[in-house]
Amino acid sequence: MKATSVLAMAAAMSLLAGTSGAIADPLDINIGDIDQTTTNNNTVTNNGRVTQTGVIEGNGSSLSVSAAGAVSSESASFIEVPEVDGITIGNVTQATTNRASARITNNNLGSNIDAGAVSGTGASLSISATGAASGLSVSSIMNTEIGGLDQKIVVGKVDQDTINRARINNNGGKISTGNINGVGASVSVAGTGAVSSVSVSSILDSQQLGEVKIAKWSNINQTTRNSGIVNNTGNVTTGALTGNGASVSVSAIGAASSVSISSIK
Repeated sequence: MKATSVLAMAAAMSLLAGTSGAIADPLDINIGDIDQTTTNNNTVTNNGRVTQTGVIEGNGSSLSVSAAGAVSSESASFIEVPEVDGITIGNVTQATTNRASARITNNNLGSNIDAGAVSGTGASLSISATGAASGLSVSSIMNTEIGGLDQKIVVGKVDQDTINRARINNNGGKISTGNINGVGASVSVAGTGAVSSVSVSSILDSQQLGEVKIAKWSNINQTTRNSGIVNNTGNVTTGALTGNGASVSVSAIGAASSVSISSIK
């Protein structure tokens, strides 16, 4: 796994449980209750650039240029691990706010990614400007077994309150790549005001995910509000797109709430 990032971020709270490569014994992941309050009051500007002229072939590789105001996140990720017996996360509460005075800008002075072909499973390339984001994710890439046939991915009650009041500008960020044939690979340029998300994903695992329980679906509460202007003038240039579940997107979003479970072979 390889990750390259140019990041400008004002306020962030995150919990990451990650594993890559061989381990001697099966893992049990147990995380207690999480309570995050994240607020940004100031301007964030990113003029960064990533140049990666070779092929991006590492599984789970990522290249990113991002400007973000306030981010609360919990993430459990597993790449090429022989076995993960079970994942348990307690109740999750996230309150994430980007104030009206806190303009977020990715500038076209930089904000570019130049890369070769993208062949890594689950590889990602992104340029983004985000006001406020609350996120909970569990991801599995090319693992022998995660959650098992009898084990479970269990998450307690999830409450996400995400607010952006500032202007968000993704000014002309550009991604240029060769062919995209990695399974589940993604290339995106985005401007987003406020987003609340819960996601569970499996990409090219030997077995399907075990039973997924997020308390009850009625116990996911997402309140997502945006009152700021969102601009995105970015673009993407790629070669052929042939990987299963691969995606290319350019988006401008005011407010979004999402819950997703995906499995890509």
